[in-house]
Amino acid sequence: MKYFLQTLARFTLFLLVPILLLLAAYFYDDPFKVVYKYADNSLLELATNRDYVSTELFLQNRERHAYDSFVFGSSRTYGLNIESWRSYLPVGSSPFMFDASSESMYGMHKKIRYLDSVGSPISNAIIMVCRDCSFERSSNHKGHLFIKHPCISGESRLLFQKEFVAAFLNPVVFGQYYWYRATGNQEFNIIRKIAEVDSITNNHALAYRERAIADDSQAYYSKLGDVFYERRGETVDANLRVKDIHMAMMCDIKRIFDKHHTHYKIVVNPSYDQVKINSEDLSCLQAIFGKEFVYDFTGKNNLTESKTKYYEDQHYRPMVGDSILRKVYGE
Repeated sequence: MKYFLQTLARFTLFLLVPILLLLAAYFYDDPFKVVYKYADNSLLELATNRDYVSTELFLQNRERHAYDSFVFGSSRTYGLNIESWRSYLPVGSSPFMFDASSESMYGMHKKIRYLDSVGSPISNAIIMVCRDCSFERSSNHKGHLFIKHPCISGESRLLFQKEFVAAFLNPVVFGQYYWYRATGNQEFNIIRKIAEVDSITNNHALAYRERAIADDSQAYYSKLGDVFYERRGETVDANLRVKDIHMAMMCDIKRIFDKHHTHYKIVVNPSYDQVKINSEDLSCLQAIFGKEFVYDFTGKNNLTESKTKYYEDQHYRPMVGDSILRKVYGE
């Protein structure tokens, strides 16, 4: 029996030591930059949780910069330049890009409720709706890239960290991360190519892609090959994506906007696939926010026709964002 217990203890220790070493590496290196506070989140090595980065920047700067104007949406907000938007806002406005990867109506609702709860003015707002992802969830996201900041979700910080620890313990992520640290090679998807994030407005510019296009646009688009697939022309989304719970969230957003006398716009993002939002889903948006405040850019139009207006088949370039602003606010 004594021998058995000694063997079991050694075996347990054998299993625990690597895990403890990995945990020590996680808390020492903080690879996802979610353990400690940082003055600059714009030069991160791993693909980051944009919800966390956006929220941390807001918390860090809200008193100093007195934000009163917000853009909410997914990574497609990268195509909307905050400085372009500023030119349409009242003089003295302080805009902030409050985006998140694969942002849902749940996430946008939670952010707007949070702003209201901390007494932040919401004088101007743009909600950027994605036909294909905004209504996919009605609760907190899972996964280290998508889970909401605890201040936004109101959920446990321990559960939040658990998602990142689990990701780091994945041998593929661990191996690729330290391979990058040793070699500087950015060939893996988990490594975040350096983008420019404004430390005040949180505007996220994919400058490295713009430079590649400017240097040789033909080579850039040729390299992507089948990413820009052949489309069949405009089709209509056959799925009804707006559920009752989303309706309730949007009604609460409208209530908060009315409370703050917010000047708002609801933009349904253009997408390369040229799929038109289902008319019933569009009607839901119009019924809640007002038809005159909802702008639908889905389907086949001058913003979706040319692949040169996109970085790839998911994200449009700032030239498209500028066109959207001109349409929404007038020339």
